[in-house]
Amino acid sequence: GRPPHNALERMIKDLASERAALHERIDTIRKTIHEEKTTLTRNVQKQRDEGLRHLREEMERIKQRRQKANAEERAVLQQRLEEISEQIRTENVTLTQRIVQEREEGRRELVSKRNEKLDRVRSSARRDREAVADKLRATQRE
Repeated sequence: GRPPHNALERMIKDLASERAALHERIDTIRKTIHEEKTTLTRNVQKQRDEGLRHLREEMERIKQRRQKANAEERAVLQQRLEEISEQIRTENVTLTQRIVQEREEGRRELVSKRNEKLDRVRSSARRDREAVADKLRATQRE
């Protein structure tokens, strides 16, 4: 009876050490899984942060391009506005000069017509006066 009992004890001891080894392996695997999970989480977080940073940078670049384009467009519009304003000022000056000139010409024409009328009235009055003077002389002669 002794040897089989020893064999049984050895078997139990072997199983116990195998069990301990398995538990150790399980713990090691668990630790490895935990570390890998932590590393993955950290990497995912890092990639997400980097992706967000790239996105923010790209949005900033787009915003700056848009602002630059808007500024250029505003400059072009401002230039056009100044050109149009200058054109309007020039046309106003020209129109004002033309109006003054036409007014002056109109005044000259009116003065000229008035003078012609006065001349007609004067010569008519002169003729009338001469006719009356002639009649007067004629009556004095008689």
